Amino acid sequence: MDDIKASVRLYVARAVKRMREDGSICKMIGVYIQTSRFDKTERYSPYIVVQMHEHTDDLLLITKAAMKGIDQIFKKGFKYKKAGIVLLEITDQSKFVPDLFTDYSHKQERERLSDAIEAISERFGKNLVTLGIANNKEATWHMNQNLRSPSYLTKWSDLPRVG
Repeated sequence: MDDIKASVRLYVARAVKRMREDGSICKMIGVYIQTSRFDKTERYSPYIVVQMHEHTDDLLLITKAAMKGIDQIFKKGFKYKKAGIVLLEITDQSKFVPDLFTDYSHKQERERLSDAIEAISERFGKNLVTLGIANNKEATWHMNQNLRSPSYLTKWSDLPRVG
């Protein structure tokens, strides 16, 4: 279960970074895990949507919601092959009208923390600072891209050289 949570935390961090770059906030997160779709004997692929109390771009709150979802759908005894997240109810932060009854006093502190995490990642390498895990590049859950096709149309370095 630790590997699943580690991968989901990393996916949340990447998605929140993109969402913050776009100036957006979200209210819900969808979380899924699944076994191999090729294994005919045991298949399990639950999906759950976790709603947060407020629209947010706070990495800590969104990660906490994702971990709550994993805890609810995880069942022991299965060999999971894939996990993922989907940010839902995304809206533009500049057009968002806050709720009168929600306490937003913590928002500035949390925003500064998220900004600091992103600044460290930009300066020293992406995914260096993550929540609750040591980012291990050799972890078994990382995507294997050894057999990936070259990107001839998008990367100059992948073009074959003649002569």
